[in-house]
Amino acid sequence: MEVAGMSGHAIIIDEMSSLPELLDMLRISGKNILISRKGKPIAELVPYEASETSAVFGEKQPLIGLAEGKLNCPADIDFCNDEIEHLFYGESL
Repeated sequence: MEVAGMSGHAIIIDEMSSLPELLDMLRISGKNILISRKGKPIAELVPYEASETSAVFGEKQPLIGLAEGKLNCPADIDFCNDEIEHLFYGESL
């Protein structure tokens, strides 16, 4: 396995490696791992960073309240509950 540093930001792998080996390198180094074949980049492994936000449409937003103000709930949302109950349970209307 050939390992070379690239500007201190990545580790370049240009040979077949097992996934567990690559994951160990990723965990230990904390750096991105660029995987190449015959000198051409084909994939990049990036360390996972746990956070309370999620990337949605390229922007980081909090998970709680993500759709606040974006959805409308009609006042009569439950107008057909009896009909739905009948469809599921066969009870009379």
